Amino acid sequence: MQQHPFLKFFLIFISIICTQPFAEAQIYIDEWEKGTKNLEQIVQETEVIFDTRGRGKHTGYKQFKRWENLMNYLVGPSGKYKDLIIANKSYRKFAKAK
Repeated sequence: MQQHPFLKFFLIFISIICTQPFAEAQIYIDEWEKGTKNLEQIVQETEVIFDTRGRGKHTGYKQFKRWENLMNYLVGPSGKYKDLIIANKSYRKFAKAK
């Protein structure tokens, strides 16, 4: 069976086109993992990205909002990650005092 060079080129081209939207889909997670910005700064910058990209279906906006809601629960007032071990110890101490 002989392969056509065009077919190989076509499949590579299609795979690049199909994966391109996902290359910047989770910039906010990359920024968070770097640890240089707090949650509020990341949310503001990501909202600007979605202003240009749109907020409809298949844009990643809904996934971003889910991530934002989760992170609002996990971060302190400073916008940095809470130490959950300390928070858990404090809660247990509070629960025992009841």
